[in-house]
Amino acid sequence: MTARNLPVYKEKILQFIQSIVSCVRLRIKYIFFSHCCVYILAPVVTLDYEMDGEQQQQQQPPVVQAPAHTIKIPPFWLSNPAAWFGMLDSQFVLRNITDDRLKFYHARGAIPESVVKTVGDLLIGAPPADAYQQLQTRLLEAHTLAEFQRIEKLLMLQSSSNQKPSDILADLTQYCPVGKQQTHIFRLLFQRHLPREMRMILAEDIASPLAALAARADQL
Repeated sequence: MTARNLPVYKEKILQFIQSIVSCVRLRIKYIFFSHCCVYILAPVVTLDYEMDGEQQQQQQPPVVQAPAHTIKIPPFWLSNPAAWFGMLDSQFVLRNITDDRLKFYHARGAIPESVVKTVGDLLIGAPPADAYQQLQTRLLEAHTLAEFQRIEKLLMLQSSSNQKPSDILADLTQYCPVGKQQTHIFRLLFQRHLPREMRMILAEDIASPLAALAARADQL
């Protein structure tokens, strides 16, 4: 390198250094701008997300849930197992209980000793995942009366003299075949359980539903 070329090389080196400085400045400005955008826009995005979440929560209907320990389950109804399970399922719906094992644990405590033999294997050890369904199926199959059994109990049912007519009707209805509660035969069967004087008073009423007739009889 000659002395004559030295100023030229210095100028090129200076230009190279200036170009590097310019790139560094641009890079710093870009990083600074990016951080500013994140700092400014992040709260806005978060706020929008939170508002969307609040709107979704407001749109969802509230779930009314009572504490599980408030469930009071009556002992198993041998005379009407289907109604007992219907009552039990309504309790689970009100308390938002959907787990079958939890349903089983609640139902197990209401099973009397007289029916344990039907579901004894489910009560020992850890219950299977479908324990509640098995419990329901077995108890319904074992204790639901066939139609001829219902008719037999209906005809053999005895009423006491201190029973209210509405209570007598309720006892008869639980054994009456489905869809036969408003038939003429069932109406005569109900009146047969009433005292003679009461039957004579009610004989003229052939149009009122049986429930209304029994309520009227309660007042006599």
